[in-house]
Amino acid sequence: MPFGEYMPGRAVFERLSDVTSLVPLDAIPGRGPVLLSTPAGPLGVVISYEVFFADRTRAAVTAGAQVLLVPTNAASYTTEEVPATEVAAARMRALETDRAVLQAAPTGYTAIVVPDGDIVAQGGLAVLRFSQLRCRFRPD
Repeated sequence: MPFGEYMPGRAVFERLSDVTSLVPLDAIPGRGPVLLSTPAGPLGVVISYEVFFADRTRAAVTAGAQVLLVPTNAASYTTEEVPATEVAAARMRALETDRAVLQAAPTGYTAIVVPDGDIVAQGGLAVLRFSQLRCRFRPD
């Protein structure tokens, strides 16, 4: 995600601006599935666009995930197509893995998908308005 977790050409931009205060560190790829241990059981985490890849959720379930979490941010998209497609992908992952999928989005759609693929709760499309002095989330 350019300028989100990684800044291409960082060395060039650092000569022109204080990019370190905006994107302090480039993210590095992790290895293997991510599980969070909780009293409710292990939760598998797939971040944002990873919900589109069945192998990511399958690896989390194979590692022991009882529920899948999908934190996402759709601030780069001005229409609902990509956020809606992420929810559709979450439905497919729920069906494939027989696990509930919880998608949390400060921008985009937040949704709860049960193992049979039904959406039992979904928030409205939230968008981030950069034109305001203070950033706020506004459901449409």
